[in-house]
Amino acid sequence: ILKEAGIDHLVSYPTIPPGITAYNRTKVEHYFLGISKRDIRRLYARFE
Repeated sequence: ILKEAGIDHLVSYPTIPPGITAYNRTKVEHYFLGISKRDIRRLYARFE
């Protein structure tokens, strides 16, 4: 998601170990999806 937005290098995203469960990975994805898209756009616009 962040890579598609082109800001993966601006956001510290912990690497997910290969052994992590799909359940935990889903929780992590939901956490980042919960971040306000408006905040992400504002952050992205600042670095454009």
